[in-house]
Amino acid sequence: MSLKFLLNKLKSENRVDKVIDEIKCLSAVESYKITLHPDENAGSLASALGGEAYLKKGDSRPVNKSGAPMPLLCRINLEDIGKKGILQFFISNDSSCEGCVKYYESLDENETVTDETVVMPSDGFSPVKQKCRLIFEKDEDCISVNDVHFESVLKQAVKNALKSEMTGDMYSFFNEEECKKICAALSGRGSKLFGYPCFTQCDFREENSDEILLLQIDSESRSGSDLTMWGDSGEGNFFINKASLEKNDFSSVSYCWDCY
Repeated sequence: MSLKFLLNKLKSENRVDKVIDEIKCLSAVESYKITLHPDENAGSLASALGGEAYLKKGDSRPVNKSGAPMPLLCRINLEDIGKKGILQFFISNDSSCEGCVKYYESLDENETVTDETVVMPSDGFSPVKQKCRLIFEKDEDCISVNDVHFESVLKQAVKNALKSEMTGDMYSFFNEEECKKICAALSGRGSKLFGYPCFTQCDFREENSDEILLLQIDSESRSGSDLTMWGDSGEGNFFINKASLEKNDFSSVSYCWDCY
């Protein structure tokens, strides 16, 4: 159980706070918050949003179903979180949900080539509005209200915290103000590596799915200027099978994005 969330749980007094803190304790997992810092000069091996792709000599850039090369969404140097390798996330430059991940266990600038032929534009569909450096902060994340597994966690939290069985759904068990509080506390928003996703519409996964969040890039504006923007303030997510992640196998990754 998460010590961070447990300490808050011990302070909870009203029933909705007790349930929220119990949910956090039940679902806590390690994650990394991602902060975006505008930086047009982020280095070739730096964790960054947008920019050029870096491929090992002889490798080809990923293409979509139409054969068009996919621009780089972002690059994550795993050394930033104490791991080995580098991940590059590519998405199709249109409204489709076509994307893929390219993983290198090691990367040396002297053994790679810069592919500047396709750079994510900062207009039109592209969610990348400014090239940014990615800064990671180790954290714990908890399940969001629109995660496909949320209801089962909520029912267990009600049972543990209130010694009661939840009948019906959240909106019939809690009043309107309580529901608003739960949704605000468990929104899942923000850019992150691992943890739980946010969906503006709904979770596409089945309840028995073992796919977990690999990366979430959220819409973000700062000082009146967009850094990222998915449609009308949505988010983009990549998911991976747990077993595949343990083997560093990124050959089959799911990608989706949605907005209001």
